[in-house]
Amino acid sequence: IIMETLKKYAKKYFIDAMSAMALGLFASLLIGTIFGTVGTYLGPDYVANGLVNEIGGFFSEMKTFAQGASGMAIGVAIAYSLKADPLVMFSCAAVGSLSYSLGATILLENGETIAYTAGPAGAYVAAIVAVEIGMLVSKKTKVDILVTPTVTIIAGYAIAKLICPAVAYIMFYLG
Repeated sequence: IIMETLKKYAKKYFIDAMSAMALGLFASLLIGTIFGTVGTYLGPDYVANGLVNEIGGFFSEMKTFAQGASGMAIGVAIAYSLKADPLVMFSCAAVGSLSYSLGATILLENGETIAYTAGPAGAYVAAIVAVEIGMLVSKKTKVDILVTPTVTIIAGYAIAKLICPAVAYIMFYLG
């Protein structure tokens, strides 16, 4: 019985949630990188034609917005994979965004410091915790539209503040 339960949770959190995280990353960060590459090739040095320059700028701007939505995409994708109720799922956009951006200031050997974020790994952990806690209160009150997002975002923020600095250190040293 214990092994079956472990397999069930391992599949839920390590297979399903990580697969969803990969989809969220592809739909934002990686596609943004592709847009950036297209924008570079269609940029001002590509052709002197103003239309082509405008198209290059368009793709470069899309890159910025797509990559900026990475944390949100990861949060929603994980919530979707865990079959979260809608208010929990949409609240995970905020959780993914904040946890993707939180991290630590790391002191380098030369005495300089660098700000490093927890990125996708931080968003992954915070979104899972936020979904599970948000689902505990979802559809349980008459003011669900206020309670569920509040609880989900506070839980996600709390876990992100707790774990994201450590995750950022680990990601920095692994990288």
